[in-house]
Formats: sequence, C-alpha cells, structure tokens
Amino acid sequence: MARLSFADLTGRGVRVAIIDSGLDPSRLDFARNVVGGVSIQAGDDGTLRRSADYGDEAGHGTACAGILLGLAPAVELSIVRIFDAFLSARASVLEAALEYAGEQGAHIVNTSLGVTDPAVAGRLRDVCRSLSGAGICIVSAQPRDSERSFPAEFEEVIGVEDGEVRGRYGYHYRAGRPIECVAKGGPRRVAWLNGEEALKSGASYAAPHISGIVALLKERHPAAGPEEMRTLLESHATRPRRETPRKRGKKARGAGGRGPRRPGDLQPASAWMRRVVLYPFSKELHGLVRFRDLTGLEVVGVADPAGRRLVGKDAGEAIGAEPAGVKIGPALAGELAAGDTVILGYLDELGRIAKRDLLREAIEAALAGNRNVYSLNAVPELRYGDLYAESRRRGLRVAYPSVSIAEVERTIRDKSGLGKIAVPVVGFFGTSSQQGKFTAQLALRRHLLKQGYRVGQLGTEHQSGLFGFDYTFPMGYASPLELPLQRFEPFLDAKLREIHHEQKPDVLIVGSQSGTIPFAIDEPRTHHFVSLAFLLGAKPDVCVLAVNCMDPEEYVRDTIDAIRIVGKARTICLLLSDKQRRVEKAHGRTWVSSRVLEAEELRQTLKELEDRFGLPAVCPADPAGQRRLAETVETALSEAA
Repeated sequence: MARLSFADLTGRGVRVAIIDSGLDPSRLDFARNVVGGVSIQAGDDGTLRRSADYGDEAGHGTACAGILLGLAPAVELSIVRIFDAFLSARASVLEAALEYAGEQGAHIVNTSLGVTDPAVAGRLRDVCRSLSGAGICIVSAQPRDSERSFPAEFEEVIGVEDGEVRGRYGYHYRAGRPIECVAKGGPRRVAWLNGEEALKSGASYAAPHISGIVALLKERHPAAGPEEMRTLLESHATRPRRETPRKRGKKARGAGGRGPRRPGDLQPASAWMRRVVLYPFSKELHGLVRFRDLTGLEVVGVADPAGRRLVGKDAGEAIGAEPAGVKIGPALAGELAAGDTVILGYLDELGRIAKRDLLREAIEAALAGNRNVYSLNAVPELRYGDLYAESRRRGLRVAYPSVSIAEVERTIRDKSGLGKIAVPVVGFFGTSSQQGKFTAQLALRRHLLKQGYRVGQLGTEHQSGLFGFDYTFPMGYASPLELPLQRFEPFLDAKLREIHHEQKPDVLIVGSQSGTIPFAIDEPRTHHFVSLAFLLGAKPDVCVLAVNCMDPEEYVRDTIDAIRIVGKARTICLLLSDKQRRVEKAHGRTWVSSRVLEAEELRQTLKELEDRFGLPAVCPADPAGQRRLAETVETALSEAA
C-alpha cells in the first residue's frame, strides 16, 4: 500500500466527535470547525439531561481539540461535554455521549477517558459495537501501566497509550495488542482556557493525536471502516527505533546539524566544514573534543601557545576527557595539513597581551594553507576586507556568528504566520559567568537525542552552531550584536517560533549568559539587562539555575524569584561548578580566585544546596550530575502544569 503524505492532507470532509470536558468558547480559532455541540449530565437521580452549553470549565477538552486540529485543521468538530470541572462523569453519561456522536454523523469519536469497573462495561461495549458496525472509528486512551480501561480495551475500539514517539505525524502501531497505538504523550504546550496555553502530558493527549491521524486517513479513504482503518494505521506507522545523535544530525536539521550563521550565510556548517583544526585550545573549544559526538565534525588538529603548557598532550586527556587521538601542537601552521577548516577561539585577549592582531595572523595562516575559517571573535568586513577578498579569490569561507538588523526585522515581521510554540521550553540561567551552563546544555542535548527526542535549541555561546543548535544568538563574551534591548523579546520569541515551525521538535532548549539580576543595585557592572531581555524573549517553562559557592543565599533566592515573577517559569534544578570561586583582598586590591573542589567537598556542598533550597543540585562536569540533570528535566516536563 502506497504511503500517504500526511502533510498534504487536512481532514476536510471528516467529522470528529470529541467526548470530553467541552470546548472553551473564547477559542475563536477553533470556532470555525465546530458544527454542533451538547452537554450531557446526570442528575442526582441518574436522569440524563442535555443542554446546548458545552463550554469547557476544566481545559481538558479544549486541549484535545487543539491537538487534533494541529494535525487535521479542516475537520468538523462535534463537541460532547460530559465532564464537570473535576473531570468526572458516570458510565451512563459516556454511553449516551457515544450514541449522540453516532446520531450526529461523526466518522470518528475521540474519548480521552474511560471506566475501569468491568461491571459497567457490558452496556458500554454494546454501544461501541453498534457504532463500529456502522463504520464509525472510536479512539480511546488508556494510561500506561494502569488498570484496564474501557472502552480502550474493547476490540471494537482503537486503543491508545502514550510513549516516546518522534515526529509531527509519528505514532507506533502494535497489531494484535488490546492497546494497539502508541502516540506522544510527553510534555507539550496545549490550548487551554481563556485563550492561554498550558504544559501537559499523558495518554489523554496521545488519543487526539491518533484521532487526527485517522481523520487524515479518512479524508483519503472515506469508505474505510474500523478494520480497514487499522490496516491503514499499521501501514503508515512510524517504526520504533532510536538513532545516534550523528545519524539524526544528518537527517533532521532540528536534531543536530545546522551550523553557524553570519549575515547572508544560512548554509549549514556541515556543508563546508568536516575536518577541523582548533586554535587556541581555550575552554570555548574544549566542548568540540568533549562533545564531539554532537558536532558531526572530526577534530584532526589542535594548536595552543607553548606558554600555556598544553603542547604535546592528547587534546582529550588535557581536559580530563576520553583520549581524542590528537596531540596539541605549538603553532597553527603546523596543524593545518589534515583539516579543511580552522576554528578560532577568542584571540582578542592573547592579542592584547602580545600587542599584535593575532586574529588577523591566524586567518592569514589559514588562508595561506587554503583552509576555511570560523571565528568566535567577530571578523568585521570593514576592518578585514582584504582577508575576505582573499578568501573569495581562493574560493574559501571566513565566517563568524552574527545577527543582522535586517534579519531581526524580517523575522519579527514574519512571526504572525508561525503559530505558537506547542512544546516545552527549558531555560538555563545563572547568577554569574563561567558556571558550566553551556556544558550542561550540551549534556542535556546529548541525553535527549539518545532517548529519541527531536531537540530544538537556541544558544548564546558563539560556538553553539558547531554542536547542531538551530540558531546562534551570540550575546556572550565579545558579542558582535548591535541590537537594541527592546528588539530582544520580539526577535527571540519569533526565532523560537520559527525553529518550532520548521524543525517540529519535541522540546526546545535555550541558554542565557552571565547573571540574571543585579548583585548590587548601586554597581552597574552587576546589572544584567541583556539576560533579563533574553528571559522575556525565550519564555521558558522551566529553568535550570547555575550558582556559585560564594553566592549569598538571599541572592540565589532572589534570582529564583525573579525568574518566576518576570519569566513565569519555575526553577527545577541548581548547577554548581566543581571550581570554588572566592573573593580575595590584599594590598587594596580585590579579585576572584578559583580552585577545583575535592570530591568530598563537592558532594557536601551539593547536599547543602539541596537542603537549603529544596531542589536537586548537580555538578555539570560530573557524568552522574549530568544524568541527574537529564532525569530532573524529563520528570519536570512530564508533570502537569
């Protein structure tokens, strides 16, 4: 049987009855689909009463309608409200609702509900058998690992449970099982009451996904009854599988593979960058060795100034990671032969110390060796026009992450057609800089990809695009951004919508820079307007907060409160670097020093943080901490909002 392209279908001509808690009348975007509705309630004496008021008081039915319409936007909806505000209803009311759906000409009935008492299932099954015999497809949810639920268990009904499934139209089909369909029930943003959205999860939200798929199949096969529909579902199902991040990166831009951008250059880095040389081997480039499985790149050379005492060491072992099989050399020119691209870390500070333009010298060396260049430092064409001219003459690239005003205005202008974000957003924020926030983001990305999630990601570190992030917003150290603060919120909001629209991720990850709120209101150097603007634009649902050993408890609590009050997001986990930072004073000078904490010191400090704030506390550099972070995030995303 030829597979259909679900993206070409809309569910036109198909009527779906949603038996649930009703529909929020303020959702005018849904109103055009509604062809009728009713409320069926039971009185104290068991008498059933009908009314025309099918308004939603619980939000559950509105959410199910939104998921269905997200897949099949042209279906006709018949709304049957049976739940009260507490999501409860009698079995007799469900039976009457099913009969009403049949009377109203529904082709599909969605019931994200059921009864667990077999004593009342007999009459319910008779009704389902009658509807199925009339060619009506009934789709019903049953939570995983729960007791048997009816009508989902009936052979006349297409049963659905929630599971880990990827893709906009993804689902699994298990022929011969009482609950044959598995659809995404994990955390997602859904339509809610009063025109708002909420983060929800569970089998209740997997059922309308299958109902939407059935509606699309029904559009193309209008005569298909329940049994033929099962055959169609089986033939169009997603095959359960997991891919490595690198494989996913080659297939799906949203899951790893989109590279760095500069104005007018939106081509993925993977199209022109394969075998790379790193210089200098600063912390910003360590991740390309530590997390090289996320990049799709092969590190074939590393160079670093001899005075930093890394020369001769294996690049992986030098940073406490697995051996990389690449020895660190003393000069960039000596490492160029094997690569096609040179990735330059920050050279401005080294240049100031040496009183030379080391950025220019490094680019000249790369071009002389016929190598492309990607620089974390900005390479403005006004200053380095001769190098750009030379790169064009040689057919090479010189690129760096940047955002043009033209792109900002275009993105903001076009966001109205992108729709709202319907997946959870996880944000990483901190009380200061150099706390391991980016390492934690990479570790979480790696974990989620291995679990089969499609990950959308916007990074603020200049190297973000090298790890497959969908967009780099370079607001970190030496930022080239010339963007007014008032454009941050609309641009970031629009850019995340664009990622959501184009990549269809299961989750979005965003990471800020430096601190979040002022440490000292009278000290302008501690004001973090950019981070607050980022928070307002990213609109995370949950946040991970990086803190320091020396942070006063009040400052940490204030930061958590600020994220909650300003960003409307709750903090779910604390990050603590394995480096202890301390303020030192001597001879009238003040500076911050750091040292690596001993294992027992780190364990005790993490425990104290957990006891003090009632949140999990992990070290982002520790594999066990990375696992716990990932588990904490997954748990938080699975909870009802």
